Amino acid sequence: MDETTRVSGESIPDAQGGRVGEHVHQLLNLARALIHATTTTGADNNVDAAGSDGGETSQVASPAFWSGAPFGVDLSGLTDQECVGWAQDLERLAHFQQALAVQVASELTHRTVAGRYSALGVRAPVDMLTQSLKVSVSEASRRIALGDVVFPSPDVITGTLCPALQPVVGDAFFTGRFGAEQAVIVSKFVAEAGQLLSDGRISVEKRDEVEASLVESAATEDPDFLRRIGNRIMIILDPDGQKPGRLSYGRSKALCSVKPAVAWSGLVGISRLSNTRSC
Repeated sequence: MDETTRVSGESIPDAQGGRVGEHVHQLLNLARALIHATTTTGADNNVDAAGSDGGETSQVASPAFWSGAPFGVDLSGLTDQECVGWAQDLERLAHFQQALAVQVASELTHRTVAGRYSALGVRAPVDMLTQSLKVSVSEASRRIALGDVVFPSPDVITGTLCPALQPVVGDAFFTGRFGAEQAVIVSKFVAEAGQLLSDGRISVEKRDEVEASLVESAATEDPDFLRRIGNRIMIILDPDGQKPGRLSYGRSKALCSVKPAVAWSGLVGISRLSNTRSC
């Protein structure tokens, strides 16, 4: 197993003679560590089983899936704490995969818009992703929308690259600080703050503070709680923007049930432990 999972310490040259990005190496190293940490026990068990038969096996081994170890990864030898740590490492590995998926979606979007796949009958970026990757329209749209704000985009007239709209979100996302779900939530609220900036209702500094604060929270909070933080921020920044109605009234009641017990980046305070009405 060590031979099959070993990654060379030498950098892999790319087409320009340079090196593969540091984050790709981190992803490969993390994957190798995950496999190595969970296959030792399985290999030892196989050796013990073979030894009990005097070195000969009279029965064909069952597929690893049926023994509770798909891909040959056996988690039963981990302690409770190690199992949690393994799951956290695996989730971090998934963050890199999700970031790469957004990157390639963005690249495919630019190429599709340029007409490079028109001969195949594909003219819309969403159609390109759904047909080639077999993902849903909603998932394809999420990847494309996220790529549009975290990557520089070409001007439709001049073709020159314009700076990314949300560079702080992109930097955190592509360094694995949080996954695509948190990135989409943060991006949505940052875009709303950007609209308030365009309308002259908040300053550039306040918009940047919103982005930095949400990115900081996204690295430590789950998506549901992060969404509540974003909603509270927008209500503070734009209190008149919530029109009366059944939906907004219900959301206001939910927000009122969370007591702002702690200060948070000068924008909002929400405590997980407090569930008393404060408004």
